[in-house]
Amino acid sequence: RAVVVAARTHAVELVVIGPEAPLAAGVADAVAEAGIPVFGPSRDAARIERTLAAELVAALAAAGAPRLHEAPYLNELVVRVPGARAVHARLLERGILAGIPTADLLPDEPSLADGLLVCATEVTTSDEIARFAAALATELAAAGTGGGA
Repeated sequence: RAVVVAARTHAVELVVIGPEAPLAAGVADAVAEAGIPVFGPSRDAARIERTLAAELVAALAAAGAPRLHEAPYLNELVVRVPGARAVHARLLERGILAGIPTADLLPDEPSLADGLLVCATEVTTSDEIARFAAALATELAAAGTGGGA
């Protein structure tokens, strides 16, 4: 409710909600119910996304691709994948959506050269996560950079 009051007090035209705690608490719902344009998923969608993102993190870590950082996240995160661009291309050839190589997004940031930006949304399924993780583990094992099945 404090966000709604602040938005009305300051005549805010659009409220952007984040990170995960306020979204999962339903702040976007309250803002939308007050008739104020809002960017951010509903409470239910945020909770689904958070659950699926945790499943994605665990599956990719088991595949040999741990998170690149420990900052809070909702449903998007970066995992370390040696040779991310090549692995990404091979996974796409197999019909597996494999995120975005972070080097393509920030080419001047060497710390992200082996990063893959991945995401789980409310429409992501556990089967898709498992398929992605298994394919990634296979790629990493074939490259001799870790991974497991």
